[in-house]
Amino acid sequence: MKSPDRVSTGLKGLDEIIDNLKIGDNVVWRVDDIEEYAFFVRSYVSRALKDNRRVVYMRFAQHKPLVKQHPNVRERAPFMYSTVCPICCRHGPPI
Repeated sequence: MKSPDRVSTGLKGLDEIIDNLKIGDNVVWRVDDIEEYAFFVRSYVSRALKDNRRVVYMRFAQHKPLVKQHPNVRERAPFMYSTVCPICCRHGPPI
């Protein structure tokens, strides 16, 4: 049974390798093409929405959004670090 503090990446094989994501994990991807990253983002968001979880999408680059509009997705475009912390605190438990 999966622990309640763990969530799926949306990719079964990746979940098995990393034992799912733990709430609060920082995930960093280094890619040469935004579409490589988009594959993982879309898989994660799709699974999160199926699990009825809230998604807060923050985009720091000028590329087109990777997450489609959905009632359970909140898109934020922070302009500086001082805006990120209040958004995270409003949408999740304090760290």
